Amino acid sequence: MFFYLVIHADNDSATTSKLKVDFEDLEKRDEKNHLKKGLSKSLHQMSIKYKELKQDDTREYILRCFMYAITGGTTEDDIKVSLDRIVPHIFGNHDSCREVTWCKYEEDPTNFKYRSLPGGNPLTNESLKEELLVLVSKYTSQSNAIAELGSTQANESFNQMASSKAPKSRHYGGSCSLKNRLSAAVLKKKNEGYSYLPKVNEASNLSPGDFTTSLTLKMDAKRKKESRNQIKKNLRKGGYLNYINLFSFRIVVRWSGSTHDSFMLTNSSVPVYMELIPNSWLLGDSGYPLKKWLMTPLLHTANDQEVRFNTARQEMSLKDLLVC
Repeated sequence: MFFYLVIHADNDSATTSKLKVDFEDLEKRDEKNHLKKGLSKSLHQMSIKYKELKQDDTREYILRCFMYAITGGTTEDDIKVSLDRIVPHIFGNHDSCREVTWCKYEEDPTNFKYRSLPGGNPLTNESLKEELLVLVSKYTSQSNAIAELGSTQANESFNQMASSKAPKSRHYGGSCSLKNRLSAAVLKKKNEGYSYLPKVNEASNLSPGDFTTSLTLKMDAKRKKESRNQIKKNLRKGGYLNYINLFSFRIVVRWSGSTHDSFMLTNSSVPVYMELIPNSWLLGDSGYPLKKWLMTPLLHTANDQEVRFNTARQEMSLKDLLVC
């Protein structure tokens, strides 16, 4: 039996209290997305009082500074130190910024300007400074809970997926159709796409239906196009670095351990991403197929050039290529 002693969730005290009835040693840790939303809400409330925060760019910049501090530390002390440097940084004091990479003041102190603050200048409102210091102290006191942030984004995604077939506004949870509704939601959104409908018909000894088959193909094509457009948009917005990090931690748990690696790769979203990222490659072992973006070793070397290719491929670092 497995016991999960740490839970990452929002600050819903009722849920935590109920869980602690059965799990006395349960530790509550903050969740990244809810933490970010809470910070954003606090800054928005301050904008009612302070005109400096009425611009979206200014609030987003301060929010980024907070998230740099919170996610950049590995211990409680690291987070406390990082949080304490935020307000001085925003108000033009960079004495404590020497140890961080996100502050560029040390590179050119004379010409340094803030990209997202009005006029490129630091904030000067002392009353706003005091309120931001109070906000910092609030999160400093919670450094234990935010030292190891988790993410419930996968859970939220599945909840949204399930609600498409079993909305909360209707009491499907108490009906015998819930299992089939959840299965349909997962098939449509995650595994098969809309093409699961003709397959269900065939499994039920029904005609797949020409109209149903044609419609599901169109809907799957539309879904795939929207997905590719979103990927392109994210690439333009965030650059390629975020996708390099994505592939470094790509985990597929849909199939059993006996499933071949090449099959899982083909049925994942990785090929879609790699087709859109120019001049990038993955390194795969001999179990993967050779692609223009996937470099595999030569199984049988016939000359010195091929031997050197295999040797060089093995010695390439993460700086040179993406690793599969």
